Amino acid sequence: MQSKDIEHALAVTTESLDLASRIGAERCVTLIRELAPGFKPYRQVDGVADFIERLQVA
Repeated sequence: MQSKDIEHALAVTTESLDLASRIGAERCVTLIRELAPGFKPYRQVDGVADFIERLQVA
């Protein structure tokens, strides 16, 4: 996957997490958290490592 694809996926997933957290949709937060392993190979892409850490505390 290209870096731009990962950056786009990260942006969409971050926005989804923000919304789900804001409205208290725990099931959605759980589903988003399950996406974390897919991002791990791309930790070198800006923002991915921070996002994975954020998911661990979400």
